[in-house]
Amino acid sequence: MRFSFFKKPLRTTSTLGERLREVRQESRLTIAQAAKETGVSGHHLEALEAGQYDRLPGDVYTKNFVRRYARWLHLNEERVVEAYEQERSVLRPTEQRLPRQRGLPASITVTLVAKRTLITLLIIGILAYLGWEVGKIFAPPTLIVESPAASGMTHESTIEVFGRTDPEAAVVMNGQSVFVNEDGQFRESIDLTIGRNTIEVSAIKKRGKQTTVVREVVREEARK
Repeated sequence: MRFSFFKKPLRTTSTLGERLREVRQESRLTIAQAAKETGVSGHHLEALEAGQYDRLPGDVYTKNFVRRYARWLHLNEERVVEAYEQERSVLRPTEQRLPRQRGLPASITVTLVAKRTLITLLIIGILAYLGWEVGKIFAPPTLIVESPAASGMTHESTIEVFGRTDPEAAVVMNGQSVFVNEDGQFRESIDLTIGRNTIEVSAIKKRGKQTTVVREVVREEARK
């Protein structure tokens, strides 16, 4: 049995901007190209990729060009905008949430320090979660081939191959596109020749992220 499953490890601490930059660079695209084709200022795109939200305009304008940038990179627009909204809200300065107070009794000072510590820990936890969510947007798709479950032998002239993947992924089986329903399930019959047959199933996301599973089935001549 030969089984191949390729999946790039996720860096859960990556920000949305870092992952957007990775997708752009993997496609060998420049900020100048992005600015020209999306109509978004290069300075704003650089600020977005750097996570410098204080350099970006208001939320309404920014969400609009985040959507355009995601579309240009062939990413899920809604999920990218949602990740942006969550990350920007978390990264707002904590000073805006806790007023400065001077000359307070020691007990109150300790309470404020404890509150700031809890807020800091909360922000770290939320950022880790957001990193994980962002990772899912850019990760290779899940691919499970349920049948054939393993390589083997058969006397049949055809074999049914089915399984499931992410709903937004495209499935290619031995170089041919296969229909994927709204639940991510696919099913296809493959003709077998006498001898060893290799069945290669690939789930592909936009911008080339893919996962591949390989099965080998040996067809024996039917006994007379």
